[in-house]
Amino acid sequence: SVGVEIPPDYADRRAAGQAADVLVLIDGSDASISGQALAAALTRDTESLSATTSLIDDLRMDPRALHLHVLKHLSRTSGARLLVVVDQFEETFTLCKDDAERRAFIDNLLYAASETADGPTIVIIVLRADDLWIGEVGAWGQRDVATPHIDRLAADGLRFTEFRSSAAVC
Repeated sequence: SVGVEIPPDYADRRAAGQAADVLVLIDGSDASISGQALAAALTRDTESLSATTSLIDDLRMDPRALHLHVLKHLSRTSGARLLVVVDQFEETFTLCKDDAERRAFIDNLLYAASETADGPTIVIIVLRADDLWIGEVGAWGQRDVATPHIDRLAADGLRFTEFRSSAAVC
């Protein structure tokens, strides 16, 4: 699980439009579950179950659905930005067997965070590589096995070179 520490002045800063709403998706192990979790979080303030199911369907059909729903969500909550954190994103590729569900989930994340959308959504994707050493990916010097997608993510985004844990988990 992911721990999130909320600063004491968060509510005041959010009300002033200086802080983002935060939505954390703990697990990317199944794109359809992640899509459902995304829809449930964005419609949590509505009583209607049909709002959630409608958003799930929209996410499957239109890559702009997340962006449009975020705009709608923020207009209701007076928020300025929405932070979407997808933890264990790599599991979307290893465990999700439905290519269409996976593609729809990823397309919605990409569009919502794109310059084209020019919207309020910030997407953070967390990839875990518990059994990879830093030198085993091309972006960090590995030359024997091509890792072009990870290399591109590292080139276009942020590269974290250290991670600390307060306790062993294995």
